[in-house]
Amino acid sequence: MATDREISHGRNITWTLRAKQAPEHNREAWIGTSWIVEVTATGRRDGKPFHANHLFITSLRTTPKALLQLVRDRWSNCFAKAWRLRGLALDPRYPAP
Repeated sequence: MATDREISHGRNITWTLRAKQAPEHNREAWIGTSWIVEVTATGRRDGKPFHANHLFITSLRTTPKALLQLVRDRWSNCFAKAWRLRGLALDPRYPAP
């Protein structure tokens, strides 16, 4: 289990990652699968209660702390890209197609 806390940009969120080894039948069906992972984010975003729960499987073999950092970095990059694209869509210099 690993936890991390984010306090910035109107967010106060605790991220928790729990992982357990995938059962034998999963490892047989999906070769290379190592872990079943649950990432939970709870707290407040823009002053409102926030809760998100994500489940996934992975073949990465690393510590829960490192895996949580990888997940957070990936989502951060996705959100940053979305915000950049949103900014371009609102900029009159870049009209919508």
